Formats: sequence, structure tokens, C-alpha cells
Amino acid sequence: MLEDIVAEWSDWPDELQAITGFEFAEYRALKLKLDDPSSELTETDADMMREGAKQFFGYPGMTTSGVERSLGPEWLSEVESAFLNEDDR
Repeated sequence: MLEDIVAEWSDWPDELQAITGFEFAEYRALKLKLDDPSSELTETDADMMREGAKQFFGYPGMTTSGVERSLGPEWLSEVESAFLNEDDR
């Protein structure tokens, strides 16, 4: 999921921060952190993931190749059930 967020917002880093409350560099760092199996996630990391997940439901034309490759054709429902609840959308 973060691969797609980084790809989508690389040209608009300030917009990503305005929408999610987190800087583009923070999302890139989180992506690297998730690539390290010994890393422990924080509550802030979880908040970043939730805010990022919302972009798949509200940003038109969002890049989805990475999340589709990882989660398969049911990726949208997987993202929704893993990161969002009714109050988050």
C-alpha cells in the first residue's frame, strides 16, 4: 500500500501532508521500516497507515499496482477491513 502512496504523491508531497497530516518523507521512511522484519510499529505508524488507506477510497485515479500485486483482486476490501471502519471514511 505504501508503495502506491509514495508513487502517487511523489509529485505532490505537500498535498499528501495537507490531506493525511503526515509528510511525504515520513511515508517513505515507514515504507522502508515495513521492509525490515525486525522493526516494531508504533501507534503513529498505524495512524499513518490509516490515513494513507483513506486515499484509496477518496482520491480518484489512485495508483493501485503495488497493493493489487500484494493483496490480489480483492485488495480494496482487504484494505478496508484491515485499516478502516465506518467512522474512518
